[in-house]
Amino acid sequence: MDKTTEFTKGDKVRTKFGNTEMIVVRLIGSEKEDEFVFIDARGYETGDVVCEWADSENHTKTDIFKRSSLELIKNKE
Repeated sequence: MDKTTEFTKGDKVRTKFGNTEMIVVRLIGSEKEDEFVFIDARGYETGDVVCEWADSENHTKTDIFKRSSLELIKNKE
């Protein structure tokens, strides 16, 4: 796996085509309860990323993203 696509729980990320800041909740395959049939059916694999974010009405949203479609948001120091 390319270093630019490795994420850990708690990382701030965004899609490469958007500006919405999201938080990594977990990685596919990191928990024994993963629903592999559901994940495989949607084309996801071990290491892809589950993220949470707030929409424009401040509702929490959760979805799975291919790790290659995300980029890490680096903290400004």
